[in-house]
Amino acid sequence: MKRTAGAFTACALALLLAAPAAALLTVTASTDRDTVEISGNLYLTVTVSGDSASVPEPKLPNMASFNIYSSGRSQSISIINGKITTSVSFTYILTPRFIGLQTIPSVSVFNGREKAVTSELQVTVTKARQPSTQQPQPRPPQPARQQQRPAAAARTAANRAEQNFLRDDTNKK
Repeated sequence: MKRTAGAFTACALALLLAAPAAALLTVTASTDRDTVEISGNLYLTVTVSGDSASVPEPKLPNMASFNIYSSGRSQSISIINGKITTSVSFTYILTPRFIGLQTIPSVSVFNGREKAVTSELQVTVTKARQPSTQQPQPRPPQPARQQQRPAAAARTAANRAEQNFLRDDTNKK
């Protein structure tokens, strides 16, 4: 009887060690900033990681506060001692529709066995900044011109005339 119990324990232990570990599915969500102008964009990155060659795509909830556009994905796969780990980052562009504190609801993924959910994110949407319209700066007052003597004024006028006119003589021969 002791032999049977020992053999049974050994077989059970071998089966437990040979069985694959439970799948580990995780999901995280983050934004590139916490505050955005109503006329700006916000980048939402959802990263899904698991211990299989492929991970499910996240299910984005309805977001009445944002217009959502997919911006692509990046994927990394690592195999260490025969264990496959995959991480996929899905990027979305969110365009705000309303001003104020907005909530990005939790994002979920399901791989058929497990479900993982992110926490909600808070984003503050502000009014668009007005373009800075600079008022023309008033010119500093010019120093008063000193009165010139008539001869000096004539020379100055002659110098200006020479600088502004081009003279040309034609040859009539």
